[in-house]
Amino acid sequence: MKKQVSLVVAMFAMMAIGSSASALTLKEKKQYKEWQDYLVSASSSYVKTAKDKCGYDIPVTMEDKFTTPFMAENANAASYCDEARSRISSMCEDATSKEAIKAKIKKIHCTLAKKEDEASFKLASGTLTFTFGVKASNLSDKVKDFLENNL
Repeated sequence: MKKQVSLVVAMFAMMAIGSSASALTLKEKKQYKEWQDYLVSASSSYVKTAKDKCGYDIPVTMEDKFTTPFMAENANAASYCDEARSRISSMCEDATSKEAIKAKIKKIHCTLAKKEDEASFKLASGTLTFTFGVKASNLSDKVKDFLENNL
């Protein structure tokens, strides 16, 4: 019975993920792919800087839910999302911070906030979940404050 419930939950989760991606227009799908490519490109300055300063790759992923609201505001969701990796990279210049970051953060995942000006963080199982809206501000400072108080 427990396996059946888990299977049903997993199927609904996959359907939700699939339906979200399929709800995007072709233009939005292309934009989302471009943002994803930016976040993983080895030639991206933030990818390279994080590896150079922190000593390891810090992968960043984001939800496709960003696409519609960020395109409507002519904003770059990947750039907002990469603020966390950028700030982490600069914090790795300090040996104490670098040690704490390397021990606790393995990846960053960005999720869309319910409010346009919201920005919040959660750190669990090596994943820093960065939640923000299209009108969130001072993201770099908020990342630093969160990490200094939670690592």
